Amino acid sequence: MRDSIQKWADWTGSVVTEVQPSYTSQVDSRNGTLLGKRTGDNFTGFDGVVLQADHNAATNVLSRGTDKDITRYMSKAEVQAVLLRRTARFLCMNGIESARCS
Repeated sequence: MRDSIQKWADWTGSVVTEVQPSYTSQVDSRNGTLLGKRTGDNFTGFDGVVLQADHNAATNVLSRGTDKDITRYMSKAEVQAVLLRRTARFLCMNGIESARCS
């Protein structure tokens, strides 16, 4: 599969970049948090906005290519820790979880 993708990339002049895929289906691509839920073809954000789940995940995969905090060879647990920190920061910045903000 990797070779086939690379051949297409070479043919089209594209660049292939491998990324750490953990949690790309569970992250809300609009805000980078774990505050949503994927159910089948839908991803519902904490604010009730429904996104097409595969599009949401693909947007997250694309974002991983330039993510300075999540590297290709991180473990799933390390990725989860980064995402939990981002989620907590988002909640604090938006006044949603003020009791734990410091």
